[in-house]
Amino acid sequence: MQQKYEKWLWLELIGFELDAADLGVGAYLERLGFTPTGLSLLITSLNFIHLHDRNNWEKQVFPPEYCSYGAHNVNGERHRQVWTGAKLKQLVDELHQHRIEVCFAVFDYCIEQKPAWLEQHREISYIDRQGQEITFACVWKRFNDGSYYEDFFVAKLDEVMRDYGFNGFHAADGLAHPRLPIYVGDFSNDMIDQFVTFSGVQIPRDIFNPGLTSAVQTRRIAKWILRHHALDWRQFYVRRITAFWAKVVRCLKSMGKWMIYNSAWTRDPFEAIYRYGIDYRALYEAGVTKYIVELAGPALELENWGAQEPRTLYSRMASTLLFRAYVPDAKLVFLNGIRDFNEQYLLLQHAPALFESEIISQFNLFHLADNNALTRCQDGVLACLADGLSREEWRKINDGWECGTEFQPETIGGAVLLYSGKHLYQQLAGFMNDRRWYDYRLLTHLLSYGAPIHAVTQLGNLTKIKQPVVILNPELWDAAELEQVAACQDIPIICIGCATRELPFHLDPIITEHHGDASPMYCGVLNAKKHAGLAPAPTRFTKKAAAKPPVNLKDPASWLDDLYVPGLTKGFLRACAELITGCSRHPQFQCVPGETKVEILSKGDVSRLIISNDRKHYDHVTITSDRPVKQVDYVSGFKFCEIMVDGNAFRLKLPPAGMLMADVTLYTALG
Repeated sequence: MQQKYEKWLWLELIGFELDAADLGVGAYLERLGFTPTGLSLLITSLNFIHLHDRNNWEKQVFPPEYCSYGAHNVNGERHRQVWTGAKLKQLVDELHQHRIEVCFAVFDYCIEQKPAWLEQHREISYIDRQGQEITFACVWKRFNDGSYYEDFFVAKLDEVMRDYGFNGFHAADGLAHPRLPIYVGDFSNDMIDQFVTFSGVQIPRDIFNPGLTSAVQTRRIAKWILRHHALDWRQFYVRRITAFWAKVVRCLKSMGKWMIYNSAWTRDPFEAIYRYGIDYRALYEAGVTKYIVELAGPALELENWGAQEPRTLYSRMASTLLFRAYVPDAKLVFLNGIRDFNEQYLLLQHAPALFESEIISQFNLFHLADNNALTRCQDGVLACLADGLSREEWRKINDGWECGTEFQPETIGGAVLLYSGKHLYQQLAGFMNDRRWYDYRLLTHLLSYGAPIHAVTQLGNLTKIKQPVVILNPELWDAAELEQVAACQDIPIICIGCATRELPFHLDPIITEHHGDASPMYCGVLNAKKHAGLAPAPTRFTKKAAAKPPVNLKDPASWLDDLYVPGLTKGFLRACAELITGCSRHPQFQCVPGETKVEILSKGDVSRLIISNDRKHYDHVTITSDRPVKQVDYVSGFKFCEIMVDGNAFRLKLPPAGMLMADVTLYTALG
């Protein structure tokens, strides 16, 4: 039977058994309890490609870093074993016997063995904005002889793919995208020269001398580019990286192979371009059609690496909605963090509620397609990492996946985000000018305050929507798009943005936030007076400090830290979320307390309620319905526990820092 979603596994060679005749494949699949869509072997080191020798590859004895991530010694099931090229080829063949497609992944570094490849080619290392060398491979660069690294990479990848019989290539962290933000590096003479050739920007000789290499010049040119040509620099990286992967895709397709591609350090489409020069749509048009959507939300909550406000649960939901809207036809598979013996996170054991929340939240975000079909934003899931797990642990994992996807709704409550990706670069330019709030940041905060936005669509579907619509930053939309919005009279349309331009329609009511002399932020509703209860008095918030960036502002070097935006009062963001909620009141269900975050999916007389609890302790919520309740069942959290129904009301208990699903069946008629 064909699976309703894709199940991918990412694991290391330590997950298999060299002493077994079939290398432990049969026992591994038996523990899984299902046949995966595909499997990615994490070989880790880029030297696996660099040092591949067509004349001797089968006899090659693998160094420890090929055999386990970071060369860790044990995975709870076995100690690391010494693999060879011949044994890896046998493993690929064994997996093929079970009709499992196999790819491999490497990162952008080499744990050097002899010969030390990266040491011999230091010109490929990063040069940061301080002029310091960082020994990761910046794969967009050229060798000292002027040839491009990418041509060497593609030729060696071709050899590896053919010799081992891999079905595909998994472009992973630091290779699919830069390890450093592009405003941190690479600022080597090579990349500056490529930038000049691409952009046509003329750099004054006293700023950049191609014949000179020094840390002083590197600091000077980095400062000059980021001050005067920041958008050109990002567009250069987008074009450069896209061209690299277009060449890889052509190579793979010529062999009948495919590629999967990690998203850029958990970033949405806006920040992927701004931070890393990664344009998901440009890559899709170049042939990158399947993405692994990195999340890392639960791991970040556990690691406590600085403030994560709002919770990463909501920022990752926002990222997925925008990702799907930006590349609506791509395949999206989210990376479900489970266990990593090298990085030492054990989510399944230490934080099962967070683990479950990631699955529930990601699998229950929806896209309204052009044919009016309601489909999940995520097409599948990738288990990371998928070795060293018992049969019982796999049963829990697979049960969680199945639970998250089993309910296919006919309708979804709340509002629909209306998205136009045409203006992403305009939004980038605006952000560089005045640091205005961009779609991703707004959506993240709205979700954290309970705004029921769990579906996204494009402008062409506006006339098909029967529920409230949210538009973020409509002042960036063009006149033709706004005319289409103005022509829609049947539903409330909530607009949130910065008042830098007059819109061709009247919004009422208006929530505003003023920052000194800066343009105010606003939230208002088109068609509000046509819908009962949607015309409260205008509300004004004032923030005393002017909305000016700090002096000598530098964007963060770490993917863990937020980009700077001017502060907004919590009252403004909360009021926006409450307005969306008020416009989206479900006709059948009301929640007490009113701040509870709830998603309502419906099919016939059954509704699935998905309720989140941000508190670190148990909480309760009372749900009332406008119709008598026939039955309520926990789907997750407290399965098999009885829920008492009192006429039109029932009470649910919520797990700490988790999400709960419950199915509610209503009587078909009142009374």
